Amino acid sequence: MDASLVCRYQCAFETFAAAGHSREDAVRIMRKSVKLAHEARRRFWEGGQAADREKRAVKIALSMGPFGATLSPAQEFDGLYPPPYGPKGYTTDSEDRNMNAFPDTVEGQRLAAESIEKLAEFHFGRLQVFADDAETWEMIDLVAFETVPLSREIKAIRRAVGKLQRELAGRGTETKRWWVSTVWPDGRCPEERRPGGDRVSPREVVHALLDEDGAGTFQGTPRPWGIGINCTSLDHLAPLLIEFTNATCSFSSSASQADGLACGLSEWRRYVRVGDGWALRYWEFVKTAVEDGSVWSGVVVGGCCRTGPAEIEALADRVRDKVSTSSDLK
Repeated sequence: MDASLVCRYQCAFETFAAAGHSREDAVRIMRKSVKLAHEARRRFWEGGQAADREKRAVKIALSMGPFGATLSPAQEFDGLYPPPYGPKGYTTDSEDRNMNAFPDTVEGQRLAAESIEKLAEFHFGRLQVFADDAETWEMIDLVAFETVPLSREIKAIRRAVGKLQRELAGRGTETKRWWVSTVWPDGRCPEERRPGGDRVSPREVVHALLDEDGAGTFQGTPRPWGIGINCTSLDHLAPLLIEFTNATCSFSSSASQADGLACGLSEWRRYVRVGDGWALRYWEFVKTAVEDGSVWSGVVVGGCCRTGPAEIEALADRVRDKVSTSSDLK
């Protein structure tokens, strides 16, 4: 699958308001970003140089950043959210410790539950911008929630999508396939289990993504089509893939096939200056997941910060060389 991400990752009513735009302006601009992507796709379709299969492969993925992307400084990689979205916002005061976890107390649990509700409202409000306009929604093929740093924000996203699904079902409209990509900048999740404690494990992140036992915060919430690893280096990818795969299998025992896997790497320390070396090493890690169709129903691969056109072109060439037309890479 070739996907064109709509560049509206940081778009939210809050960010537009900070720039002096009204709510009406924000809605118009966000919807226009989808229409511009669709216009680019239409021109490609009508250019006459692409085969039918290549035309069908061009998808528009609506890029939805985390709440942290609306903050200044941005908090995709630390998850330091101000109340009521988190325990406290980012501070430069050396005597006032930054933290992204609530205390393990009754009050802390209450505040954590409240933060999930507020984050769900944030994500649902943005989804509504696109879903409430039938023409815009029709142009979108996929929804990508990207660089999510906190397990409780994952739960909030699932709640928001669940609410959207119920609204769309009442209109006779289907929800798009969607995934959630989580961040691992140093090979670890940035979220702490408690203030000053250990980091949340990959298994705990997958639990937030996939658990469907009907208990607590997961009741009535849908599972994403895909779960993702983003914002990490190739050095950390192999162990993360193993942990994600093992954890996903344990939560997918009732299904014949697990969910899709989305990978986006940020190679801050380039192994080579040209794209093919990066793509070759990347593909060696990912191809096992592609070839084992019993684990993942599909795989999406790409890059993020500092990944340039040369790297993406080399990765696309690698995928085309290794994956046949009958593969589960969709």
